[in-house]
Amino acid sequence: MIRLIGTVVILLCCFLPVSVYANYEGPTKLVVGYNSQIPPFSYEDEHYQPRGFIIDIMNVIAENNDLAVVYKPLKERVLIEQLVSGQVDMVLGIKYSSALEEHVDFTDSIFTLSDSLYVPIENNSVFSLSDLNDSVVSLSSSSASVETLDNIYGVKVNVAGSQPDALEMFLMDRSNAYIGNPWTTKFLLHELGIKDKINERIASIQSYDLTIAVSKKHIGLTTLMNSELSSLKENKTFQDIHMKWFYLNQSGESWLQKLAIVLGAAVLIAVIINLIAFIWNQRLKKEVANKTRALTRSFVFQEQVLNSVDAGIISFNKNGKIRLMNEKARSFLQGDYIDQNIKDLEYLCDIKMIIEKDSKSGKYTGEWNIPSENDRDRIIHYEVIPLKNENSESVGWIIVFVDVTEQKSLQQKLMIQEKLKALGQLTAGIAHELRNPLTSMKLFIELLPVKFHDQRFRNEIVKHVPAEINRLNHLVEDLLDYTRRKEMQKEWIPLKEFLESLLYSFKINSRSQQVVFILDIQEGIEWFGDRQRIKQVFINLLLNAVDAVQETEEKIITILSNEETEHFCILIKDTGIGISEHVQENLFQPFYTTKGNGVGLGLYTSYNILLEHQAEIVLQSKEGLGSTFILKFRKEDIR
Repeated sequence: MIRLIGTVVILLCCFLPVSVYANYEGPTKLVVGYNSQIPPFSYEDEHYQPRGFIIDIMNVIAENNDLAVVYKPLKERVLIEQLVSGQVDMVLGIKYSSALEEHVDFTDSIFTLSDSLYVPIENNSVFSLSDLNDSVVSLSSSSASVETLDNIYGVKVNVAGSQPDALEMFLMDRSNAYIGNPWTTKFLLHELGIKDKINERIASIQSYDLTIAVSKKHIGLTTLMNSELSSLKENKTFQDIHMKWFYLNQSGESWLQKLAIVLGAAVLIAVIINLIAFIWNQRLKKEVANKTRALTRSFVFQEQVLNSVDAGIISFNKNGKIRLMNEKARSFLQGDYIDQNIKDLEYLCDIKMIIEKDSKSGKYTGEWNIPSENDRDRIIHYEVIPLKNENSESVGWIIVFVDVTEQKSLQQKLMIQEKLKALGQLTAGIAHELRNPLTSMKLFIELLPVKFHDQRFRNEIVKHVPAEINRLNHLVEDLLDYTRRKEMQKEWIPLKEFLESLLYSFKINSRSQQVVFILDIQEGIEWFGDRQRIKQVFINLLLNAVDAVQETEEKIITILSNEETEHFCILIKDTGIGISEHVQENLFQPFYTTKGNGVGLGLYTSYNILLEHQAEIVLQSKEGLGSTFILKFRKEDIR
């Protein structure tokens, strides 16, 4: 009986540890350290979150057992140190070592690794460990291959704190070779994008097991971890996690299964795509038919529009072949010249010069004079417009031409009417200007017989009659200057030097000594025109500006320039009294003046001089705010 009781006690003592370890009753919140430098087993991602094969396994175990896990990334050299000191409860991703079993507990192996030797792809001298003689090899301090290299003669070892550091040494040419586990190496090389620059020359140098180390103070935690690892392997959760991180290491059967699934899915997708394509094709045919009918109607409408406009339109490609003509163009050319080269047409010979020029040029305009039966030439205005594609390359041209014979005739009639109107105004002005001095002289002559012996009367005759005769003489000279039309003597005039010399004569004049003249014209700008005539224009405008500022406190006259899209402008600004709207309406009329001693031909003459140079004059003014005269010259007359 005593022996039976002793046997039961012994058996209970033998099985007691198993029951204790099998039922883990330790803390449910664990601080778990992990090696953050062995991807893809365990590492930190770009957001500093723990990731990797062992991390996923630990997350599943924690979820199955209601464990709260706080991950702590650690370097290889402090893994065991923090576990023994109690700063962490367990460490993931550590190499099994029998020498450490007295300090910590190790779980069953999670992954069996073996180191490989890597050399540059161009290295053709190292094919075994014995070829490493007189070579420098970099590897991590925890590598299982350190002792192996110690037994090879002439090998120098660069020991790094981690496998990434050892790889960096190698990539920086601080060693001739590098040793590390292939999974971490491939991961790091893929991240750096240089996986094709080094070669795995020797595999399986030294094998070791990757495990989980557990603090000895947590009784039953190691058994719990081993039990969970076994369960994960049995229900294929471990396999799924393994496939997620090491897909290329799966068996051929798995590849075939996945390949079959992919092929089956591809076939199914192809059938669906073909069905969709067939349905879509039927709808597309209907849509194309509808669009074709709409396009045909559109072409008919466009043709009707083109044939109804009162202008000839011809389109041709960059080789000169005519592609489109409307009815007006056909009647003008007296035939249909589709597909004929435009260079061969008599009336369009001018276009040959245009299309042979740079295709980047813009529009061209011109006129044709075509003889007609009634001895009156037909005047045809044409415009050639370039056609360009989305890359701004020339693809052809369009010619638009209009018969402007009647318009030209009407313009000439209007010009004659304007000249007659101006002549009437001129005649009326001359009559008015002549009447005043003649009336005065007539009065003196009528009184001459009566008051001849009156000394005072004779003095008045001597004083006033010559003055009135001079007034008539000045009027006749102004009229002669206006009517005397000589051929323009055009030359290139440097504007700044020209205006500086002109302003100098104004500055020394007593009437304008208190006036401040400001000249803001860029150096080197030249204008092509008649020097004497344009000088007369500036003198007239400056004299008016000087008169305008006499009655204001601020006496400033500014001459400056600016550029517009089609014109080069010179502005003459004054701080004078300004001009009313009523005066502005009649300002450029002959014999219209607001000055007591003026004739009224200054601005009228200036306007006509600018008109001869194909230039413009524009006035901007308000009463009390000064005036600005803007002279607009053509860009082609400026250099």
